[in-house]
Amino acid sequence: MPALSPTGDAQVGLHEPCVLLKLGEIVLKGKNRQQFERLLQNNIRLAAADLGVGVKLWQRDGVIVLNPAPAPAAEPAGAAAGAAGGAAGGAAGGVGGGPGGAGARREAAQVAADMIAERMLNVMGVVRVCRAVRVAKEAVAAIDTATELAGGRPGSFAVRARRRDKRFPVTSAELAIAIGSKIQSRYGNPVNLRNPDFTIHIEVDQSEIFLYTDGLAGQGGLPVGMSGRGLVLLSGGIDSPVASYRMMRRGLYCTFLHFSPVPARVAAVRGAVRARAAAARQLRLGQAADRRAAPADAEDSPGDGAPGARGRAGDR
Repeated sequence: MPALSPTGDAQVGLHEPCVLLKLGEIVLKGKNRQQFERLLQNNIRLAAADLGVGVKLWQRDGVIVLNPAPAPAAEPAGAAAGAAGGAAGGAAGGVGGGPGGAGARREAAQVAADMIAERMLNVMGVVRVCRAVRVAKEAVAAIDTATELAGGRPGSFAVRARRRDKRFPVTSAELAIAIGSKIQSRYGNPVNLRNPDFTIHIEVDQSEIFLYTDGLAGQGGLPVGMSGRGLVLLSGGIDSPVASYRMMRRGLYCTFLHFSPVPARVAAVRGAVRARAAAARQLRLGQAADRRAAPADAEDSPGDGAPGARGRAGDR
């Protein structure tokens, strides 16, 4: 088949960075599955709202695709570049852009996708976050892009291909063989299907092909807000934050409350509580936590940054 020639060149076309979110137990739901998916989509938008980049979201079978929208101005893109140092870009690796403005736009899109992927690691209901590349629905485009993703990676590799659209003329096995042959001929990496050092994943969808390397594990569980709302008495220890985390993974929207009964220890206890609340709020829709400090000898005083129920997902 000419389309499977490992020396072919991909046609110029769709080539965009994106983020794939793999869903877990949500896909096992019955007639109310759309309710879970809508709430998760709302939580995803809330989590990415303060990143300074636009996000296009669409739902596929068991997968949510996030595509960074073009930045409206140069300032948000610059801010995104400065905050992307710890992003999850290692999950897929970047693919080089064209000259001039096209290359700059592609680089900005790569940075935005890295930021989105890093933020999605804290969203309940997502079991795996994959930094992917979206290419045209052509076998040659998939082969060439997969070869670029493997560039510079040492060790053995494996190729896992999957067709959601069974009408695609190239079978999953044929696509995997063609990609593996080209990677071997170009870089000399050995094939190891049982325990590879890295894996190239190819997913043929209805109108495009997604490619990515090993993703990162997400939080799993159910979307926050699906199981209603709860008030958590947050102490200075570790038990209450762990209990809060476990409840949020089962869909409970937690509001945090802390009392400081000993005035002499208020400052130290508040510091520990605020540190734990800051860690917990990253897992609660990416919002700032609701917290009030109530010393025994003073009236209730709001903690710094308490916004109330901003971005409330609604009672379920």
